[in-house]
Amino acid sequence: MIENVVLDFGHGGMRNGKYVTAPSKMHTYKDGEEAFEGVLNRQIGEEIRKCIHSHRGIYDITTVAFDDPTDLPLSKRVAVANALDPKSTIFVSVHCNASPSHNAGGFEIFSSKGVTESDQLAKDVHEMAILAVKRAGMRDRGIKEENFYVLRKTKCAAILIECGFFDFKRDFVNLKDPEFQGDLGSMIYTGILNYINGKNKR
Repeated sequence: MIENVVLDFGHGGMRNGKYVTAPSKMHTYKDGEEAFEGVLNRQIGEEIRKCIHSHRGIYDITTVAFDDPTDLPLSKRVAVANALDPKSTIFVSVHCNASPSHNAGGFEIFSSKGVTESDQLAKDVHEMAILAVKRAGMRDRGIKEENFYVLRKTKCAAILIECGFFDFKRDFVNLKDPEFQGDLGSMIYTGILNYINGKNKR
């Protein structure tokens, strides 16, 4: 039975008005507007957290690197999940993407290589999250497998969500919009809940 949800907020946040991972994981547009991935990750992740928090007492929630703006090492992020029972835990890492050309866009979810329990978690979350993505007119890049550290090293079912491309203006307009953040966060939460309900019945 799933009892623990570990939410991992990718990369650093703001400290004393400064982005802690600058100039990495940020993009400056021609009009001077700055996009900070870690800030967007936390804003969208907070919407997911708030939804899960409404079920407190049913599911325990652990957040990684939320209150602390430090860009924690990947090993420490994984250690949080691995300290819990893998059979009753899921790990969801929230990110935004970027590309060298700054003109790629879209939403995608990654699960670990091969056939694993993470595949079903990715499928359930994608099925719901894509509703918010399509409402915003963003591209669906689908579900992919990758050998990311946080997916490879976690013992529990784990996914990494790329909510959109923060260096692509059309995506960024949505990513920074509180309405889209709330919609996407709610839909990701619904996908998580669908997975948990299905898992607990299996």
